[in-house]
Amino acid sequence: MISRLKKFISRFTAPSKDQLLQIQKGNSSQNLHQTQNSLDASSVGATSPSVMTEDSFQLCSLRDLIREVVQETRSMIAGGSQKRVEMDTSVQDVHVLLKMQRPRLKKVLGSLLENSVKSMGENGMLIIRVAKSEGFVAVHLLDNGKGYADLGEVRALPSVAQAQALLTSWSGDVVVASAVGKGTKVTLKFPVKTPVKPVSGQKSGTNAGQNART
Repeated sequence: MISRLKKFISRFTAPSKDQLLQIQKGNSSQNLHQTQNSLDASSVGATSPSVMTEDSFQLCSLRDLIREVVQETRSMIAGGSQKRVEMDTSVQDVHVLLKMQRPRLKKVLGSLLENSVKSMGENGMLIIRVAKSEGFVAVHLLDNGKGYADLGEVRALPSVAQAQALLTSWSGDVVVASAVGKGTKVTLKFPVKTPVKPVSGQKSGTNAGQNART
């Protein structure tokens, strides 16, 4: 009878110091585990590949980027102006994926095209061509604007200087040529670090009787 009474009373007895420490330790471990899970979850969200910035490198179609910038440049030309921005058939035929900082390149290419359009007369024309060589793909921008006697002036243009800085950081290069009264040629040379891949559903080939594609 007495032993039963002791057991009944022990249910309401405060836990010992050792028991309290054990309980606290268990709670601390559980809280730490929950905190770590929360941190892991937030970390996954912060490094999600869907979040792209100007500095993010991604595999992009050079052809699609050129066509996008050309369309935007055409939309900036005032209505009634005879200025033209054309893409050579070589742009349509290039099937190259480059690992690039797409937003940065788009800004640089857009600035170069805008600068060329401003330098042209009312009947001026800018043609974009693309050529592939061993380890490089070159984008040629040719305009029939006023031209420059000093190539240093061409390189000093903000759009050209920005292009040079960007391409150099990618192990590429910018080459310029110009003649007064004839126009200017700016060539962007991109290192091809990824295999040349054909675009699904597209076939290579040019129309020999067509010089430019609108």
